[in-house]
Amino acid sequence: KDFSTMGICKERDTYFRNYRVIVRAVCSCLSDMGDGDLIFRILQPVIL
Repeated sequence: KDFSTMGICKERDTYFRNYRVIVRAVCSCLSDMGDGDLIFRILQPVIL
């Protein structure tokens, strides 16, 4: 099997993209409840 760095990076990229989508969905969910800004400010360094 070929465990090239490209493949690993691509997988990780996909993982982080999916993670961002999930976090963003959670944030927009929370912002509907009024806590989104605070949560987003805490999570922003992690996401970006």
